[in-house]
Amino acid sequence: MRGKALLSILAQVPLLVLGAEMFTVPLTSVTPRADGVIRRDEYRFAATFKGAANYRQNVGKNPKTDPRKSECALTWDEDFVYLAVRSATGRDGSLPKGGPRDPAWASESVEFWFDPPKEVRAAEFARFGQFQLTFACDGKVHAMQHNPGFGLPPRPWKLEGARLKQSVVGDTWDCEIAIPAAAFGAEKLDEGEWGIILGRNFRTNPNVQCSFSPFASSGAYTDSSCYSRFAFRKGVRPTRFNGEPESILKGIPLTVPCNITAKVRTTGVCPPRKYRRFFASHDVDG
Repeated sequence: MRGKALLSILAQVPLLVLGAEMFTVPLTSVTPRADGVIRRDEYRFAATFKGAANYRQNVGKNPKTDPRKSECALTWDEDFVYLAVRSATGRDGSLPKGGPRDPAWASESVEFWFDPPKEVRAAEFARFGQFQLTFACDGKVHAMQHNPGFGLPPRPWKLEGARLKQSVVGDTWDCEIAIPAAAFGAEKLDEGEWGIILGRNFRTNPNVQCSFSPFASSGAYTDSSCYSRFAFRKGVRPTRFNGEPESILKGIPLTVPCNITAKVRTTGVCPPRKYRRFFASHDVDG
């Protein structure tokens, strides 16, 4: 019996190791312009995520990918973290917006939460907490640092030097964001393991927040142990995450109970042609 128990534990070790470095994000050799118009070639070295799922309202279940087309790319270099989101507009080509006094997430928006590794947090202000950034289709930006330490309340996250751009072409909405290393407290970025949520706030029917990257739906956004782990690495192949519920990994090992499924493919530098179809549907040359 003891032998069987030991074998059972050992059988789980590869999953735990894989879960710890679930998503690989390579250092890019192509600097994205971050001008609000996504060009496929600028993200050929990025980790990419196809489809967003509603984890918050599917506690204990396998969340299905939302039918509204949406994709996300994540990459980095020594100076910036780069994010790109391409998603479909509403059926009539619109992007619902909140009122003038409503917060950014009341409109169609993208939302990201970051828990950088300790080696990145060199500046005193960045030693503790999680960084939240919401960028809405009406141009509103909500940037906060939560749990900044010493019992202090959330405070504005200063994003000097950041670039947040967007554009709408036909039925497609493009968002591009470049966040400087200094915003995370670093002079330069290097390899390390990050906790990140990659979110998309849909305000079309149904009105929900979805995530490209799995996270523990029973946890709070300000609890970074709920986040997926992202390994920023040099000379590695990027993760291609398709967001489908049929998975080869079950129960992503996080420090809080959760039931998250994922399918991860890390073969090839560029996604297959059928995967690129939507992400490349409105590329601009030059």
